Amino acid sequence: MACASQLAQVRPASFDFSVTFVTHADVREFVIFMVAAAVLCQVAGGVLVDPQSGESWSGEEALSWARSEVPGLEEYF
Repeated sequence: MACASQLAQVRPASFDFSVTFVTHADVREFVIFMVAAAVLCQVAGGVLVDPQSGESWSGEEALSWARSEVPGLEEYF
């Protein structure tokens, strides 16, 4: 889980808030949140941050990332 200081490091200065999705061991829920976060980034001009990997994606990159990740998780549904 990212803390506010971690998110502040990657969040552009012009952004005044962040949205955090939390899931607990339910892969279907994780996939829903992953896609929702990517869509939200795309429509709001935001940045999707994965604090565990240190990676971040904006807009269309976030959608492409989610599209590439979902097929690898389908076996857990």
